[in-house]
Amino acid sequence: MNAFTHTASVPAPAPLPALRVALSPWQERRAKQLLLEQMSASPLIADIARACSLSRSHFSRAFKKTTGCSPRDWLLQARLQRAQCLLADSTVAIAQVGLDCGFADQSHFTRVFTRCIGTTPFAWRRGINRQDNALPTEFQLHPQVVAVMATGVTQGLPDVVVHRLHRTAEVGREGVVSA
Repeated sequence: MNAFTHTASVPAPAPLPALRVALSPWQERRAKQLLLEQMSASPLIADIARACSLSRSHFSRAFKKTTGCSPRDWLLQARLQRAQCLLADSTVAIAQVGLDCGFADQSHFTRVFTRCIGTTPFAWRRGINRQDNALPTEFQLHPQVVAVMATGVTQGLPDVVVHRLHRTAEVGREGVVSA
């Protein structure tokens, strides 16, 4: 019997199951910390991946598996959350809010904010600061802002922003803020 014929009848080994790619807890914390620290600039995914001891492509896949969104989308959500917090303080110009959150200019900020939140930054701010303190029915808070208000974790925010966020939470629940 020929050796080649004999081995041809042996079935090939089953393929190995695909491994779940995810960040370890320390890598997730480090990546999010770096993204938040560099929010006003444009952080490079390669630098964040290097800080997590991963290649750029592996980091991107693992980050998405861990958080449910790509690093770019996560950073955009964080920028929008910060923008909503800053917009609650009516003394900060909208253009400055956009720049502080890493957008190129006011036009870019307004375009992205409107696409993601569903209203312009000015209308969003006006909804918070309306004289009668009632929000329009179509007004929606960004989910992460709601989470900040619900948990009470407002560390690092100016007092006026914290006060307005709490007022906004009351308006969202009751429709009108009691004075």
